[in-house]
Amino acid sequence: MMNRIFRFTYLPFLIVMGLVVGGALYQTISIVPFWEKDITMFRNYGHWGINYFPILSPLMSVLWLVLVVTGIKADVPNKKLFYTANLFFLLIMGSTFLYFAPFLLTHMGHPQTQLSDGELASMLHTWARWDLVRQLTGLIPFGIFIYTYHRIGAVAARPQIQWARP
Repeated sequence: MMNRIFRFTYLPFLIVMGLVVGGALYQTISIVPFWEKDITMFRNYGHWGINYFPILSPLMSVLWLVLVVTGIKADVPNKKLFYTANLFFLLIMGSTFLYFAPFLLTHMGHPQTQLSDGELASMLHTWARWDLVRQLTGLIPFGIFIYTYHRIGAVAARPQIQWARP
């Protein structure tokens, strides 16, 4: 039963994680540099992703929890690698909910923020550098999850040898 739930959950998790990672990379590479050039863009920026990340991130988190719980009993070819990816994923999600998302929710799109442009620009610059590190680090578990998904599929597709009885 756990194997079936694990296999059923894995592909939707990969799809949702790919959407979240892709959206976050897009934001980091194409939008954040504009914020850094002009702090008023950041102050007046609408909450991009208001209908994207708040829907996909909790869904991804629930699917991930199901994978972790069912993965204990599932036939994963290299469990150490799978749980290494889970450790990286936990690190990324923890940092997102503790630092990265609160920073955006507190300062982005709030022109009445009491911080001066210099202070906010400095904070944004630090946030942007760490965000780039987080996004690049987030590719590690995504790649490992894809690899382990492939390995699980290869194990499931392996033909079973039936030995003839004498």
